[in-house]
Amino acid sequence: MLKIGVKEDSFESFISDVYNRSKDIGLSSQDIAFHLTDLIEFSKSVPLSKIHDYVEEKTNEKGKLEEKIKDLKVLIENFQQEASGALSRRDKALQDEEMASSELKLYTDLREELGKYRIPFDISKLVRVWLRYWKG
Repeated sequence: MLKIGVKEDSFESFISDVYNRSKDIGLSSQDIAFHLTDLIEFSKSVPLSKIHDYVEEKTNEKGKLEEKIKDLKVLIENFQQEASGALSRRDKALQDEEMASSELKLYTDLREELGKYRIPFDISKLVRVWLRYWKG
């Protein structure tokens, strides 16, 4: 017991103090035994005197990881917005392509129909003829 700073004649007082403090925070004697077992196992990889430093280091690492998570969430949101914009631009381009294709078909059909009657397909002449016809 001297290793943990408890004199032999103070052992009973030490155990009583540990029990009472544990009881005050809601730990049963089974909980105390369980946690002491965990502490002993943990102290095999991290010395008891270094546990505070270890916890502080892990807390700092956790903080850094949480910051990285926030940064990644911002990146994900930005990528999602960019993807949404790209999809909108793609949809607009498809719509424009569809309209252009429709107009080209109309042009081709008109040219074919005029070709059947051997009317040359000159838009400016066609407009002039059409205007004369409608103006009467």
